[in-house]
Amino acid sequence: MNDFDDRILILADDIRDRRLAQARRTSPEDKLLDGFRLYDRACQWMLAGLKHQHPEADDAVLKTLLVERLNRLRQRDESGLYSSLGTINDQ
Repeated sequence: MNDFDDRILILADDIRDRRLAQARRTSPEDKLLDGFRLYDRACQWMLAGLKHQHPEADDAVLKTLLVERLNRLRQRDESGLYSSLGTINDQ
């Protein structure tokens, strides 16, 4: 590794430590609300992608497409077809 790589690793560790400290300070209620907010944001991004893919679709059609996509994602997750390989830090 070179000096740049070392600085990146130090920065990544610092960011991780700050996020962990913040998570430990966050109440369970706020963590639950954060989960709802994250899900809502993900749905908004998926909806934006669907609008881009189907510019002619009205809101009702887009909502149907979003529900179909969410159902496919749920089915994929429940099938066990994919599994997590972990993260870079797990190696």
